[in-house]
Parts: sequence; C-alpha cells; structure tokens
Amino acid sequence: MPAWRELSGRERLLSLALTARLPLLIVGALGAAARWRPAAFILLAYLVTTIGLNLVIGAVEYRRTMSRPWPKVTARGDDDDW
Repeated sequence: MPAWRELSGRERLLSLALTARLPLLIVGALGAAARWRPAAFILLAYLVTTIGLNLVIGAVEYRRTMSRPWPKVTARGDDDDW
C-alpha cells in the first residue's frame, strides 16, 4: 500500500471510510454476543457500508484503468477459416 502522502484526496477518503467501518463490526459483534437487539442494525449498517464501499472502489478503479492509454498492437488477421 502506498504511503499516506502519495494518496490522492479521493483515495484518502476511501481509506478513511474503510478504516472507519471497523468499529461497526466490533460493536455489532460484541453486542450480538451480549444479546443486545440494536446490534443487528449495527451489523446491517456494517454490511451495507462494506458492499457500498466495494462498489465505489470498483467503479473508481475501473474508470482509472479504462482511461489509461491503450497499448499499440497490430491487428489480427482474418481468423474465420477454422
């Protein structure tokens, strides 16, 4: 993982969001072990943030990958004969 100073603003925000969701998991798991009813909602919030962050990170990386210049390669010949 690159050093904190090498990250862009968007990458810092996503890194912070990934780190900030950990307390939801800890509190939810401990609360569920103690049979505390709101723990289910806390674990649900953890699940939603995890899925949402994975989708956002995937979309950002996809856009970054597809916006790079493509390599120059020669075109393939006609391969309809097989």
